[in-house]
Amino acid sequence: MRPAGLLPGTGDRAARVLDAPLGDAVAVGITVEPAGGSAQPTTEPLGIIPIDA
Repeated sequence: MRPAGLLPGTGDRAARVLDAPLGDAVAVGITVEPAGGSAQPTTEPLGIIPIDA
């Protein structure tokens, strides 16, 4: 896994757009991380969404 960005913890939006090249990614996952992010996930994913290229 590799980081793709941070989402604000406000929960004020129901949807987000991942606007970056996906490369060879096969899924997108969401984890809870410390403020500022981390180099690798520090928690189990809350969800994993498969990417169908």
